[in-house]
Amino acid sequence: MKRILLAGGGTGGHITPLLAVKEALENKGEFKFMMIGSGLSDPGFKFKNILTGKWRRYPDLKNFLDLIKIPLGMLQALWSILWFMPNVCFAKGGYASVPTVIACRLLFIPIIIHDSDSVPGVSNKLLAYLAKKICLAYSGAEKYFYKPEKIVFTGNPVKKSIIKPKIKNNRPVILAMGGSQGSRFINEMILALALQLLERADVLHQVGRGNLSGTKLAGYQETEFIEDMGEAYAKADLVITRAGANSLAEISANKKPAIIIPLPNSAQDHQLKNAYAYAQNGAASVFEEENLGPLTLYKDIIFYLDQPFRAKKMGEHAGEMNASDAAEKIADLLIQYL
Repeated sequence: MKRILLAGGGTGGHITPLLAVKEALENKGEFKFMMIGSGLSDPGFKFKNILTGKWRRYPDLKNFLDLIKIPLGMLQALWSILWFMPNVCFAKGGYASVPTVIACRLLFIPIIIHDSDSVPGVSNKLLAYLAKKICLAYSGAEKYFYKPEKIVFTGNPVKKSIIKPKIKNNRPVILAMGGSQGSRFINEMILALALQLLERADVLHQVGRGNLSGTKLAGYQETEFIEDMGEAYAKADLVITRAGANSLAEISANKKPAIIIPLPNSAQDHQLKNAYAYAQNGAASVFEEENLGPLTLYKDIIFYLDQPFRAKKMGEHAGEMNASDAAEKIADLLIQYL
């Protein structure tokens, strides 16, 4: 049986796309899987956490300590790979995949990498030299890589379970979230507007781990983490979100209108660039934190609640922003190297 290695981790954003591609592969045949990375919890199949090093873009002694972790992590990855002996490696980029990709290259295992953002990360720019193919989500990201013949535009993979039929509600539902970590800024804005918003809609608010406020209001539900995002999107009539690539891909897959508030000072300002690239055809409203106050956000929310036709059109445009078959495209590419 052919073996496929998945490399990534560090954050949920680098894990869920791997699982989406695994899901697509399972619909195309029988394969054995292993995942190597960091910050991994049991995905339901063979996995290994290894040491990984992260390079920070500011002076920090941890940079030098983390440089030592990379070769140690590579040795850990080599040991696991020698026992598993995959036919191909699919890496999601990010610092957590670096040791594994280097180890695969030393063993002449074909490598395919994927970058979700409009501006590729430093890790992927380096790993591109070792990869057979580079899968991208955004047009324009190819200019950051030196060999255009390696580029394949696939979009960002999402799991099928994230897409569910619309759930009809008695009142409109606003889904507010800031990614798996939560967003202090979005949390504060939603709580400041809660009483006004609840006059017009129900609010489902993902606040992030450890950020529960204890607010109890009729129609307002806060949770640290939403286990079933498919159901949350099915309920939502409007989404307020950061500009993480996976969140935008899921919103696109569900054709939801969105208000995007990109994280300021993200690595290479990728969230801001993601947001504007995503919204270029009217798929979302974009507000930068420094220019956004509660009144401005409230007016934009009410605008779309009052004009469901415009909200629907925005959702249709959102559906055009990410390839619905991204996971299948990547799966087919991986199969070519088995």
